[in-house]
Amino acid sequence: MRKAITTSKEIAALRLDEGRNVQRVRVHTPMGHGLFIEVRKGRNQKVWLYRFSIANKSADYRMGEYPAISLKKARELHADAVQLVKKGIDPRTYRAAEVAKNTQAWTMREAYQRWMKHFASSPTRTGRLPTERTIKQRERRWALHLEKELAAMRVQDVTRAKLIEVLSDAATKAREEARQCLIMLKGIFAYAEDLEQIEESPAASITPAKIKARPSPPKDRHLSLEELKELLEVLNDSTSRTSLTVRNVMRMLISTGARRSEVSQMQWSEVDLESGIWTLPADRTKTRQQRRVSLSSFSLGILKQQQQLSRSAFVFESPDVPGQAIGLDAPTQSLNRLQGRKQKERDASAPLGKMNLFSIHDLRRTATTAWTEHLGADKLLADVMIGHAEPKLIATYNRADRWPLQVRIWERWGELLISLSAEQKVDSAPSDNVVYVQFGKP
Repeated sequence: MRKAITTSKEIAALRLDEGRNVQRVRVHTPMGHGLFIEVRKGRNQKVWLYRFSIANKSADYRMGEYPAISLKKARELHADAVQLVKKGIDPRTYRAAEVAKNTQAWTMREAYQRWMKHFASSPTRTGRLPTERTIKQRERRWALHLEKELAAMRVQDVTRAKLIEVLSDAATKAREEARQCLIMLKGIFAYAEDLEQIEESPAASITPAKIKARPSPPKDRHLSLEELKELLEVLNDSTSRTSLTVRNVMRMLISTGARRSEVSQMQWSEVDLESGIWTLPADRTKTRQQRRVSLSSFSLGILKQQQQLSRSAFVFESPDVPGQAIGLDAPTQSLNRLQGRKQKERDASAPLGKMNLFSIHDLRRTATTAWTEHLGADKLLADVMIGHAEPKLIATYNRADRWPLQVRIWERWGELLISLSAEQKVDSAPSDNVVYVQFGKP
């Protein structure tokens, strides 16, 4: 009888004794008894075996082939099997269950796809389904920040450390994007936990601060009337390297206080030029509620100009892609260029190169601040005018929208914008005399 094998070299050199069809040779291991290597006639591979007994019955547990499974790995598998047998568990049955479990285990790609279907069909706190825009945002974040590193991993193999690594990398590019990715991953893992793919979510205890994606302090930048006058002068300049359509989008953002997506995707079917009402359908608003905007003389001037530029259903048709609305990022890119922000160091010679920096979203804040500061609108009314959801108690007990007052404020705001564009003196309130502005030519 051969003595027990102790090294990998001995296993590699092992040959079947002459005259035998099968042979098992004991392998030494400090982790218990019963580990063998089996050699069979006509087979190139050698097979690892664990010979064990449960309930006075002996059985063989085939753990895999050499050299795919090394001596070190075989000893580890044997040790695990020994512990199972001590607990009265048949390692063969346990392994079959583990194989089945692993076969059914989701990858992160599968988890994401299943969760997205669940997310898209689940009402939000408002009782409405997520908007198409919200769904596309999540799809974009997955593709941009998460898919490459996580998609192929099994959900059960993803660790907290791995998520922190991926999210921290995203945070170096955009903190808010990383924070939104964290929110999405918490949802994916919570869904996987509910369906018993994992016992505990690795994302549950991760905070934005941990991945350096703590929300920035609330922004307070808004343009003064003097700054607004300077901006309007630049937007009126037909010699600027910015298309008239993009400049008109920025003017409309200022005059209505609407969101960038609402203005960029504005359609002629939503506008009644005779009554001067723009009706935003519920599926195009963030609150999922239909909203009216009264179009001032300033706004109507913009629309009449766009009638000469747009030949599609969209008011602000893309100059580059006929039939499509202008891109959401086009106003931001143009504003960055006007402010000299296209280079690493700001270009002070740009049209707005000496003005304190501001963003497209700051135009919305500029409008609401001016309505309150110069036109007498209270903060609650200004919030209603830009489409913010009303506080729950107020919405429940007070259904008045003060529409006539909204109309008056929008019209007075338009008059003020016209006066600023016409280079009149900047006052805290507009004159009753309307001075019409001549917009820049295309």
